[in-house]
Amino acid sequence: MAGDHNHHENPNTSTMQAAVQEIRRLQAQMAATEAEKAQERERAKKAAQEEEDEGIVDSQPLA
Repeated sequence: MAGDHNHHENPNTSTMQAAVQEIRRLQAQMAATEAEKAQERERAKKAAQEEEDEGIVDSQPLA
């Protein structure tokens, strides 16, 4: 069939598929990085709260 190109893969299709795969990989990497940063912020917040709590205990007068 002279005009039938459906059974041959367009070279642009494989390039597009590779680009989409790379975008998805980068999105997953960014999501993992953001989750790690959120965990670090939570740990820092908890450590600061514990430090503040210890400061309150230390500053109370001994009876």
